Parts: sequence; C-alpha cells; structure tokens
Amino acid sequence: MSVASAQDWDSKFNLDQYCVRELYFWESNLKRLNYRVVVDSPYRMSNYVVYSDASATGCGAHLDINGKQVCNKQWDLEERRKSCTWRELSKILFALHSFLPLLIGSYVKWFSDSRGACKIIQVGSMRSDLHAIALEIFQFCANNGIELEVEWIPRTEIERADYISRIIDLDDWQISANCFMSLEESWGVHSVDCLASYYNKKVGKFFSRFWNPACSGPCGWTA
Repeated sequence: MSVASAQDWDSKFNLDQYCVRELYFWESNLKRLNYRVVVDSPYRMSNYVVYSDASATGCGAHLDINGKQVCNKQWDLEERRKSCTWRELSKILFALHSFLPLLIGSYVKWFSDSRGACKIIQVGSMRSDLHAIALEIFQFCANNGIELEVEWIPRTEIERADYISRIIDLDDWQISANCFMSLEESWGVHSVDCLASYYNKKVGKFFSRFWNPACSGPCGWTA
C-alpha cells in the first residue's frame, strides 16, 4: 500500500514505520526460517491442542489433555477499549507465553472462534496494531521452536474456553511492597511465591492459580 501511494514508479518517498518493520522482519528471518514441509499430511498428529476465547472482561485458554492446564487474564481498562480482534489476538499471545514450558518445541493445533484473528496470524493485517501482535506471535513461536496452526471453529465448540475467559477472581489481592520488605527483614529472603500471578509476584519463582507468563506452574502442580 505504501508503494501504491507513490505518484509513480520512479518517484522517491519515505518509508512509513509499517514498511520499516516489514524490511527488518525479512532481514532477520528470511534465511533463518526459509523452509516449509513439502507434504503436509492431513493425518499429522499435534503434540498439543489448545482452545482459547476472549470476552469483554478477560481471556482464557486450556490445553486439551487433563483439564488442569488453564490460563486466564483480566483485561485492564485500556485493553477493554480495544477492538474485539485485538483482544482475540492478544489472548493467543498471552496463552502462548503462559503455556510456554509445555509448548516449547512442539507442534500445536490452536482453535479459536475468531475468523479474523486466525486469518491475521496466517497472513498479517493492514492495521499496524493487529499486524504487530501477529508478528510478535510469529517471532515468539519461531524463537521457541513452536509450530503453530490456527483454525476457526464455532463458538459452540469452545464453551469451556468461553467460561474461563469470563472468570473474575474476587479474591485477587496482594500485600504491599513495604509489608513484604518487613517480612523479609523478619524471616529472611524468600525464594518462592506460592500464591501469586505474573503482575503481583514478589520473587522470581512463583506459582499461580492458573498458568501465567513465567510462572513455575499452577498451584499444586509438580514437575
């Protein structure tokens, strides 16, 4: 679109940030990721199957294995003002970060009820904010050896993910930084936070109610 907006083929024009990001993308990935499976068998089995959904209040996803691998996030006020497609893309990125310890180096089949989000992950978007998320998803998967295949399914087939996306934790509270420092002075340095989340953890290693980015696992989960 930037090239098409020029007066003619020989005219010079400044590249917009969308073009600049695309050029950097190809410079970084053309040689590193220049491959594709010659024959993609319809009988190929995925290592993991993920179902995800986004609501007006939050997003959620679960792995189709034992029913215990769940992630959940509540949107803040700014995120709630974003478009539905932005939230649908962001839920996939959040779930990828949350489930990384399980998904790393795997072929993942991902189901979503958003046709727009599925298409954008495959080919990108003309909207810079949506394209940026799609690019981040691509880079995250490439850096962690995740082969991601997204597919649209009707809302009726992701009822559990829809339920998870609407969970509101009314008991989500935390102690203040000053209180934590007082505990550290009394009892020594803490090594693990057993009841935390990615945004209120007090130490590097933490467990959470649901899978969170960088968490060691959900509460009660053992290696």
